[in-house]
Amino acid sequence: MTLSQNGSALSVANVAPVSGYTFTSMNESASRIEVIFKNGTKTLKFHADIIGDRIITSVLNEPAPIAGAPRPKSHDEDHDEDHDEDHEGHHEEGEDDDD
Repeated sequence: MTLSQNGSALSVANVAPVSGYTFTSMNESASRIEVIFKNGTKTLKFHADIIGDRIITSVLNEPAPIAGAPRPKSHDEDHDEDHDEDHEGHHEEGEDDDD
C-alpha cells in the first residue's frame, strides 16, 4: 500500500492486496484514511492519521464470527433484559423453598 501526503491531507495512492483479499478505502477526514481488507469472513482494518508532522498507522484484525455463537450484547441490551426478565421461579429473601 502506498499513501500520499499533500500538506495536511492524506490519501491512498495504491493498494495491492494479497491473493484472495479485496479492499475498500475511504477518507474518514482530510488527515485520516481507512482501508478494509476482506477475505471471506476475515477482516483487517488499516488506519493512517497525520498527527503533527508524522503519519501514524494501526492495523486491527477483526475475528470472524463463530457460526451458532450468540452475538455480544451491548450495555443497553443487558440493561433492558434486566428489567424485562420473567421473575417466575425467583424467591424473595427470607422466603422458604418447598424443596
